[in-house]
Amino acid sequence: RRGPPVGMSPAEAYSRSCAEAGIDVEPVVAAALAETSGRLEFSGIILNETQALCLAQALRSARGIRDVDIKDVPLSPTAASRLAEALAALETVDHLCLANVALGDDGAEAMLPLLRCGSISQLEVRASGLGNGAASAIAEVVATTGRLRYVDLQRNHIRCQGAIALAAALQVSRGVTAVNLRFNEIADAGATALAKALADNQAVAELHLGGNLIGPDGATQLAAALARNRSLCTLNLRSNAILDAGAVAMAHACKKNDTLLNLYLGANSIGDEGAVAMAEALRANTRLQKLDLQGAAVRARGTRALADALTVNRTLRQLVIDLDVNDASGPAELANALRSNTTMTELSLGESAALDEPTAAAIAGTLRVNKFISSIGGGGLDGGAFDAPAPSPFMAVNGGEGGGERG
Repeated sequence: RRGPPVGMSPAEAYSRSCAEAGIDVEPVVAAALAETSGRLEFSGIILNETQALCLAQALRSARGIRDVDIKDVPLSPTAASRLAEALAALETVDHLCLANVALGDDGAEAMLPLLRCGSISQLEVRASGLGNGAASAIAEVVATTGRLRYVDLQRNHIRCQGAIALAAALQVSRGVTAVNLRFNEIADAGATALAKALADNQAVAELHLGGNLIGPDGATQLAAALARNRSLCTLNLRSNAILDAGAVAMAHACKKNDTLLNLYLGANSIGDEGAVAMAEALRANTRLQKLDLQGAAVRARGTRALADALTVNRTLRQLVIDLDVNDASGPAELANALRSNTTMTELSLGESAALDEPTAAAIAGTLRVNKFISSIGGGGLDGGAFDAPAPSPFMAVNGGEGGGERG
């Protein structure tokens, strides 16, 4: 099929292609093509192969599309291929966002012409049925495309094999700075491969692995990598199963690592042993700013160790823990420890914290003396734990990590 006449706008070209194909114009697509801000965005429609072809034809008239955002639009491999080839030909797409588009591995393979074109710096393919095959295909792009900076593949079905492929790519990539693999199915073997990559890679600044199947062994390997890595600033391991052994390993790593700023270990069945180890790390660490231990079963011994550490540590800004409901003095001890601490700004004691009258008085006294602290109390920061941050706006989590679902 011939291309649209010279001078025809993308919206006009789309209407013309639909007429030639004998199908109705999809108003949502027409409106998206009429947008002149360099952004192609649409959601919530059915885009069959014929409609995708008409859209691809229209894109031949487009100029300067930098952002592509398609959500809740199932794409067959053929439809994905037609869109990918048309967008790749533009050589201008910098940010590609596909969410809940049911790509699967075959669809991801079909998108490779666009991913390989070398223009994309921000890639997110969320909740779209990607498996190990798709992860391996994207890993090839990570290894060979120097412009790619952010990779967000959260809420898919990537397992260890896919994580291993991505890890191998990160060992040779020097451009990718943030990887989000939250809510996949990655276990210890995948975490171990990513740890090996971190030991050699000095570009990745954020790694999000929350909501996977990582246990103590995987956490221990990641901790060992931190001893060599000098680029990682955020490590998110929320909602795995690293237990005390994994937390202890992370604590030992924090004693040596001087680049990690944010560590998220909440919802990992960590107990007093892990809390005490982290407290000891806080006495030595001079870089960590956020520590999430939400859901840890912190009892009296752990609480006192943390309180003692906060009298010494001068870099931590936010701490989330869950105190034992039977430890009536724990919250007060932590609050009192912060009276001379001028760096902490937020302390969450969890939903179960015993905020009785003496505790409330201690908190009030601390807030009166220490003007640097903005909040102390139960219920967490924004409802339980501060958000595990996204490397850039495109990585922001739908539903929010500050809401009910964590990872």
